Amino acid sequence: MNFAVVGRVQFAYSDGIWNEWYLQFADGRNSWLSEALGLYSISFDQGKQSLPSYNQLTVNQSFVYNGISYVVTDRREATAIAGEGELPMVVGKGWQTWTIDARSKQQLITLDYTKTGIAGLPYVSAGQAVALSDLSMQLLKDSHQINQNVAIGDAQASSLSDLSISDNTKPTSQIHSLNCPNCASPVPYVGGATQFLLCPNCHTEIALTGNTAEVLQTHAMMQAFPTSLPLGAKARIIESDLAEVSEFSHTTINNHQLLTTHDYVVIGIQRLLEVGENVTWTEYLLYSFTNGFLWLSEESSSWYLARVLNEQPIKQHGGIVYDDKLWRSDDDEGYQSQVVDAIGAFNWRVNLNDTMWLKDFTHGQHLITSEQNSQEITYTLATPVAHGQLRQWFGEQLTSDEPNHSTHHNETERASMGHLIWLIVAIGFIYSTVFPIRWGFCIFDSDDSHWVNHLCDYVKSNASL
Repeated sequence: MNFAVVGRVQFAYSDGIWNEWYLQFADGRNSWLSEALGLYSISFDQGKQSLPSYNQLTVNQSFVYNGISYVVTDRREATAIAGEGELPMVVGKGWQTWTIDARSKQQLITLDYTKTGIAGLPYVSAGQAVALSDLSMQLLKDSHQINQNVAIGDAQASSLSDLSISDNTKPTSQIHSLNCPNCASPVPYVGGATQFLLCPNCHTEIALTGNTAEVLQTHAMMQAFPTSLPLGAKARIIESDLAEVSEFSHTTINNHQLLTTHDYVVIGIQRLLEVGENVTWTEYLLYSFTNGFLWLSEESSSWYLARVLNEQPIKQHGGIVYDDKLWRSDDDEGYQSQVVDAIGAFNWRVNLNDTMWLKDFTHGQHLITSEQNSQEITYTLATPVAHGQLRQWFGEQLTSDEPNHSTHHNETERASMGHLIWLIVAIGFIYSTVFPIRWGFCIFDSDDSHWVNHLCDYVKSNASL
């Protein structure tokens, strides 16, 4: 059914913003189209409902509405910072709200406590997660119009044409550069898609609101951390390469869509540490004007391509169910990640030393990771990506070498041989001490095991006869 966008509200919370558009349908109904972190949902007003208060619900808690079990995925106190058009309420400066989002697979409800307060009953909107492309919307702004709307000014912002992906067609995404208010170094960002920047030079935190750049926090100068892909690295990725990381389960892609290409740019990079362990990894945030956000995760010589799910997996004892498959976790407790460094642009505020509680669920080679703090829980679907595929996407911009699997295999084999040595010594000692009989070993000779035969001779010569 046809609809028109008649109003818009933008809300800000401690670490980011989200947008809501008020829709008017041809049959007279109204609804809300919401966007947060590049994920969209549409919902219809259900009125005031007898559901728990804001104070009674926490992230990842379950409750039942209309016979369906929902899980709290988002819990925010926010302030309206902008509004325009026709809206069902008067949105003034500083207008405060408390909201909770809860999901069950692709179904979503929003509990709004603006009118009743954190101890009252909520007004509910119910609907489902959607892909923006499925709404067949018309008259959307193109990248150039968006860039004009968010330009910071000629003195501070300029277009980085050398970072734009271009061929004989019109570029689909464009990177701009903001001169850091603290050190004047260029900070790349994508107009309309990122609101929080971290200067690659001085690590100053910057917020973009409309056409204003605000310094949130300055940090002491830090040594730059090495990365395999630089900020601004660009790639042209075909849709078929992304099929395994769709934001929805049971996604069907026709042959024409499989051939669609998307221009991606690395806009943000963060380095993370597993708290309590000497394990670090690097995450690269990619953005495409035609296909939204993607993640690349690099740990040692392994790479994963990942996307945040717009669908809630179903919790089941020992794991989760997603896409009609059982995903299991080997760790009941999970682990904690901490941001140790970050540069570039993000669609939420990245703070150094931020922590999240992570839990991995696997099915074959694929991985789903839940990330949770006191305000939200998200699920990210990841699949391994070969080094050669990365090289095809990024070319010479990728600076890491392809891992030497043969070397890794030999190191593993030698480690196993070392364990075998000690096992032989232990068995030989026991037999020679407890059982005073003649014994011996027969081990085949090979390039890596001839020295084991010498060990066997040594053990036999020292055994009791």
